Amino acid sequence: MTAAAITSNRQEPDRPAMIVVALATLGGLVLRIHLTTRMQSPFMFYDEMTGPAIARQIGGVHIQTFGAASNPLYGALLTPGVLAGVGPGGFYDFALIVNAGLAASLTPLLYVLSTRVLNTGPMTGAVGAVAGGLSAASVGFTSMMVPEALATATIPVAILAFHCYARHPDALKNQAVLAGATTAAFATHQRLLVVVLAAMLSVALLAVQRQVSKAAALRTLALVVSGYLVVALTTAALHERIYVPGSPDSGGPSEIVARAWESPALVLRSLIGTSFYLSASTAGLAVVGIVALVCLSRPSRPTSAVHRFVVLTLAGSVALSALFVSGVMATSGFRVDAYTYGRYVEHLAPVLIVYACAGWGSRQVRVAGLGIGLLLVAGGGLFAALVYSDAFWTGPIAQQNHIGLHWVRLTEGVLDIPALTVYFAAPVVLALAMSVSDRLRVPVFALSAALMVVSGTVFVTKWSSKASENVVAVAEFGQQLDALGGDFSIRVPVSVVSPITAQQLEFWAPEVDLVPFFGGEPPLTDAVLMTANSPPPVGAVELMTAERGDLVLWGLP
Repeated sequence: MTAAAITSNRQEPDRPAMIVVALATLGGLVLRIHLTTRMQSPFMFYDEMTGPAIARQIGGVHIQTFGAASNPLYGALLTPGVLAGVGPGGFYDFALIVNAGLAASLTPLLYVLSTRVLNTGPMTGAVGAVAGGLSAASVGFTSMMVPEALATATIPVAILAFHCYARHPDALKNQAVLAGATTAAFATHQRLLVVVLAAMLSVALLAVQRQVSKAAALRTLALVVSGYLVVALTTAALHERIYVPGSPDSGGPSEIVARAWESPALVLRSLIGTSFYLSASTAGLAVVGIVALVCLSRPSRPTSAVHRFVVLTLAGSVALSALFVSGVMATSGFRVDAYTYGRYVEHLAPVLIVYACAGWGSRQVRVAGLGIGLLLVAGGGLFAALVYSDAFWTGPIAQQNHIGLHWVRLTEGVLDIPALTVYFAAPVVLALAMSVSDRLRVPVFALSAALMVVSGTVFVTKWSSKASENVVAVAEFGQQLDALGGDFSIRVPVSVVSPITAQQLEFWAPEVDLVPFFGGEPPLTDAVLMTANSPPPVGAVELMTAERGDLVLWGLP
């Protein structure tokens, strides 16, 4: 397979492609802002409060929270909302606008990646960038205060940085840029440690192949490791200040991954499910992208180093997803979302779509990728039917972990598991049928983009909006509590009120001293928050009742 069969830099005018990219970026921004301002986030369990807590800590407002840890870059980007002095509602709107901007930036980043790294023509780059920039996760996760949009944007930045480094690896500037890009990725989320590890291994391979001097390689590795250590130490210091003493510990990624080794069957199941997800959620184009990526990463190719870096990042992400999700299943019991868990690989789907567009000129790549994708969808769907009675929509925490499959919910109520296999395979079959001609590139990628936009939109409107109803009630009650002022302390027994409600109140009532309580000797406070069906403490006086919901504030003697 020749280099021209994979990518080609045909002499095309740049202006039409730039107009397409600009319009898609603007349209994506408007779509995301429209969706996110329609409703309040459902506040995913444990996941959303660390970013705002870090932002408040950096902004000089001390707050304590608990739950899943998060690295500091996303919180740092939200700090202007704290410094502006806006209330919780204004901060929330600011966070969603930041999310929308980060997600929309993905399209121009992918365009630069396609034309600079993959050497595609401008319009080919525009087609891939538009499709990849509209990934379901980048649409759906915009409605939540989580770093997913930022994580997705850091991937093409890291690839571009490694591309510059691989061309001139002895230049200190390029070494610093690579270290900065990998540090930014890890500073977004712990799972993106795979980007740091992939960069280190890729640099080591270049040194072994004598494409970079040992001194330059060691200097690069030192810079990358230094960036990692700075983020790790900063994160630890911030978490020491914002996390409530005595709050339950999830055990950390290393402990969860260690548990996964005890359940190899769960690891295999998660690996199959992740592959199924990548294919079904992108109409098979992610798999086409993987085939093109493997072809481009062969040592005989002049730009193989950067593509090997992408391969290592992908392999690390898929392995981490399988191990981590299996570990969670082993410790948390039955998790129906785990089989189709795409959240840990979502950030790579846009890049894989760009690779698919670059390789679309090769019929072997198209047919091989879409054929493998069809097998993954059909086989994975049938396997899911055997494993679960309802693998996709059951469970309160399932929905955000497979956003790319939500387009099927348009026909909710008429589907069962066997039918789902057919429905998920349908777009892959259609793309496979159209793959016989390179001229049908635009319709195929438009199909994938439409599938992903519909999935992200359905996720926000059908699940997020419904889940937001309780958030609205808690937000209203939190604003009532906030009026009590900072001298008033409230004990919040997490076993009674629920962790997610306690976290929401921490956000919506920043002026009140809320004290989450996890058991043991109760702290001395002015009041205690209980649910309506829980018996109040002896001698307590009712101070406030939520107009919606079941929360009651009791004054303590």
